[in-house]
Amino acid sequence: MRTSVSWHDEKNQRIVKFRVEWSMDDNQLEIQRLRPNKVTFLCPETNSIVRSAGVRTARSRDVLRDAFIAGGQLERLIREIALRNNLRGVSNI
Repeated sequence: MRTSVSWHDEKNQRIVKFRVEWSMDDNQLEIQRLRPNKVTFLCPETNSIVRSAGVRTARSRDVLRDAFIAGGQLERLIREIALRNNLRGVSNI
């Protein structure tokens, strides 16, 4: 299954949009693919949008994905997908 999520990376003043592919197997929600596709940069003073850009290179996708995971966002993502899809009994939340 597919969904989209946004991550507000406050440390770096940006919002990153991801496309997520996931599946359920034996009460385990598995993230199969996590692909950043858009970054919106914010003004540090006003928090307003400065500009947006697509994520075009593999290196950029890797850096953004790694920052998302290192920031502890994977568990939040799994919970969000479970809640959006009314999945009960997900054991890896």
